[in-house]
Amino acid sequence: MLGPNYHSRRARPHRLLTESVRMRRRIMASLRSNHEEFTGPRRRRPRQFDSPNCLPHVGCNRYLSLLWGPQEKKRRASPPHTPPTAEAGASPPYAPPTAEAGAGQPTLRRPAAGAPKAPPRYRTYGNAAVRGDSAHLKNAEIHKYNHGAKKRRAIDYELYLSHTDRYQRDAGYRDDCQNHVPPTPEHLYYENGDYVR
Repeated sequence: MLGPNYHSRRARPHRLLTESVRMRRRIMASLRSNHEEFTGPRRRRPRQFDSPNCLPHVGCNRYLSLLWGPQEKKRRASPPHTPPTAEAGASPPYAPPTAEAGAGQPTLRRPAAGAPKAPPRYRTYGNAAVRGDSAHLKNAEIHKYNHGAKKRRAIDYELYLSHTDRYQRDAGYRDDCQNHVPPTPEHLYYENGDYVR
């Protein structure tokens, strides 16, 4: 059985909220008035644009112009420029390069039009002579290729044994590996030279 005032309190919860806020404000006002009896009235802290001694910041440029007028930039006149003399350590006058120094020769020499381009060089890990074409792969990348191949199934629903097994039996996977830059080889070696099984 619910009490007689249950619905009235549920219907007007804002009265309780406003009464508590009013009570809090009354208490704060009484504390403030008691405090001001001993210390005097509160003083407002001056804002930055009210004091002429403050440095201007982005927010008070408008107030600075209203209080003290437009701020004019004063440019100091630079002294007249005189070229240094030889006694003061001036550099010698410019002399164009001679033919012995390479005047008239192009500084960038491009290969001939039909010359083959050198293959790009990639960073290698471990002994490149042992690792072969997989020298550009880290151990984590090799593990990713091998572990991912073991989770896939062939057409006959059999799991692949390794990256090499999938490379040999799956034409699409082989094409993807060959299209990598640089291409991923069929046989993978770890950085210490161990063969990936």
